[in-house]
This record gives sequence, C-alpha cells and structure tokens, in this order.
Amino acid sequence: MNLFGKKLELVDLKIHEFMGAKGELFVDFSDTTEIIGDNGKGKSLILNAIAFLFCGTDAFGKKINFSVHGTKEVYSYVEANVLVDGISNLYKRTYKVNKRGSTTMTFWENHFEIKQTEWNKTCDRDIFLSMINPKYLSSLKSSDLRDCLIKFIKVKGIDEKDILMSLDLDDIINLEDELSENNIDTVENNYKDILKNTNALIKANKEKIAELENLEIPKDVDEKYVIDAKFFDNEEDAFEYVMDCIVADPVDKNLDLMKEFNKIKTSKVLQNHKIIEYQNKVKDIPIFNDSIIKLKEEKEESEKILKSIENFNKKIIENLDLDKYIDNFKIQFENVYGKDDFTIIYKDSPINTCSYSEQVICGIKLTDYLMQQLGIDFPIFIDNAECITSFPELRKHRQLISMTVAKGFELSKYVGDKIVNLRTLETMPKIDKESLIVTRLLGGRFDLSE
Repeated sequence: MNLFGKKLELVDLKIHEFMGAKGELFVDFSDTTEIIGDNGKGKSLILNAIAFLFCGTDAFGKKINFSVHGTKEVYSYVEANVLVDGISNLYKRTYKVNKRGSTTMTFWENHFEIKQTEWNKTCDRDIFLSMINPKYLSSLKSSDLRDCLIKFIKVKGIDEKDILMSLDLDDIINLEDELSENNIDTVENNYKDILKNTNALIKANKEKIAELENLEIPKDVDEKYVIDAKFFDNEEDAFEYVMDCIVADPVDKNLDLMKEFNKIKTSKVLQNHKIIEYQNKVKDIPIFNDSIIKLKEEKEESEKILKSIENFNKKIIENLDLDKYIDNFKIQFENVYGKDDFTIIYKDSPINTCSYSEQVICGIKLTDYLMQQLGIDFPIFIDNAECITSFPELRKHRQLISMTVAKGFELSKYVGDKIVNLRTLETMPKIDKESLIVTRLLGGRFDLSE
C-alpha cells in the first residue's frame, strides 16, 4: 500500500462544473466541519469531489458522469489546498470533453502534471477511499473487500514464515520455494501475470485451430481458362504452337490466344501456391493442440499456487483478530459453490443487511482501528450524518466532515455562531439544536461539545 503522507488535513476545496452542478463552489475546512442542506443540494458532492481529486472516481470507486445539464462540451475541475504531514500542497484534477466527444483527465501536484499511473503508485485508491468514506469497505464485493483489508495489514508488517507454517501441507509445498526468494505480494503478482498470459495463449491457439479447420481446400483450375488448342498434350506444346501462330500471322486473334494461355499459367501457379500453403497450415493443427495441452497444465499449476496464496491471505486476516478490538464485529469465511465468500459480520448480520447507521458506525470503527494500527491520520466524511447522534472520539484522531440533511436549506456550513450559504455566502444565525425546528429539520447532529 502506498500513501502520499501519514497525516492529511484539508484546508479548502474548489469545485467547478462537477457532476452536473453548475458554477463554482468553495469550501474551507476546520478540525470539524458541519455541512447541512436539503436533499439534492450538493452535500455528497463534496465527498465525491475529494474522491475524484485524489482517485479519479466517486467516493465508492465508480466512474463519474460529467454531463452538465445536457451540454456536449465539458470542462470540470476540483482543486484543493492540503496539508500533507504539515506541508502545504496544491492538488488539482481536470476533466474535459471537446466538441468531438473525446475526453481527457489530468492531475497536477503543485502545478506539475503527474501521470495517473505514477500517482496510483503514491496513492492507493482502495485505502484512500476506505479512510475518507466509512461506507466504502461495506460496499465492496467479497474478494475486493478481502484484498483491501490485506493491503492495510501488509503495510503493518507480517512474519511470512510464521503465516506459511500455519497453513495446510499442500499450501506449504506450493509456496515454500516461492517465498524463499520473494515476498507474498511479488509471488501473487507474478502468478497472476502468468495466468493471464497463459489464458491469452490458450485462447489464441484455439482461435488459430478454428481458423485452420475452417479453411477451404483450393479447387482445381477453372475449365473456362483452358485454351482452344485442347488437342495439345501439355502446356509447353500449346505455348510453342501459340508462339508459332504469332510469328507466322500476328493477328489480334493470336494475341488474345496468348493472353488466355498466360492467364491459365498464372491461375495454375496461384492455385498450386494456395494448395501448398493450405497443406502447410493444416499440418500445424496437431502442434497447436499439443501447445494447448501444455498451456492448460501450466494454467492448472498457476491456479494451485494462487489458491495457496488465497489461503495465505485469509490466514493473515484471521491472525489480525479484529473481533477482539471491535465490538460486535467479525470476518466470516465460507465456501459457497466452490467459491470463497468473505463477509464482514456486524451484530450477527452481514454488513450489507445492517441499517445505514450500523454500516456507518461499523465502517468508522473498522477504519479508525486500521488507521491507528498504521499510524495514519486522514479526514473522514460522514454523509447522512443525521443517522448517528454522536461519535466524539473521532475528533481526537483526525478531521471530521459531517453532512446532515436539513429540509429547506441550501448547501450551507456552520461557521461559529452562523450558518453560511456556501454558494451565496449569505449568513443566518445558528439554530439552537435543542429547539423543535432543529429536531425536525436537522435531526441529531454530532455533539461536538464533549
């Protein structure tokens, strides 16, 4: 796992024509930032903008729709001033669609353009989204969730020999030599590449065999190309006759006869070449079949190694003992129809069947614990924060940005004793949380007085 810093603090954010929202939006952040607004006013836009800035996706790792009210041309960008380990940095990502429909996405760090492939080596998308969005982990499919947690755990450091010796004998045999020269990540990446290449070669060989089996046997020379002088036994005699005719009486008829004769010769030569080419290709079919057999053996061997690596990675998570540190939490492994299923269980239920508030709370606890283990301090965004009433201990660790539904409100932010409209910058007095209107409009917000 790679990160571009151990501590990330958001200073401010500028959004332009992003995700269908017209115009510009500016937000500055403090240790705790409370955003309010009615549904559809842009609260989630802020979280998605941060995700897009650093990862090029929305907060759940999905592709973003950049159409702005049906316009064909698009120019969107997100820009943020950020403190990374106490050092000020400016990040910007743009997305353009021109008249022809071609798109470009560009990322800058401190005004220097950086290729996405290079940035991905610095900022791991799964880890970043897991930290800023407490519902990201619960949204992942089984295998993606496992892989994401493994990224967290491996950074902390593990004794691969101890993990290896706790596996079944077959897995030990499959991995022992491999791990003597490389770590588990390198071994896994190598065999994934081998398997990918092997599958591609098998497919290519099968396609080649199908192509050869569908070849048509070249036919003999068409009878219409046989010249009138059929009484000659061979082409040489016919050719000599034609030449004599041309020399003796060079008339158009004989010239036509010569052209016809040359046409016959050319056609026969081409047909002979095609027949030889066909025979050479067809005899290669057994060679391709033998190659497929060997490739399938290599594929089976690679799959065995990757299965052992799968078991190795499972053992890593089992040894983490997350259930000892997070109440009502455990990771469940099951084999369903031959496929491993990896599920987070919270309060005895799969996380995706829990209530929204339970998913958020579980996600916060899990991410908070993993970040503590790695010594990472990143901001966390809590969308639909009205679903939980208080989580004050988060303030001890990192920035907190909450987004709360407030019926009838434009996108706004609490600033001291004021509520500031983020688009118009108009202000109004802060509403007393204890009053009926707050209970009705805002619901339970974070109790930040603790």
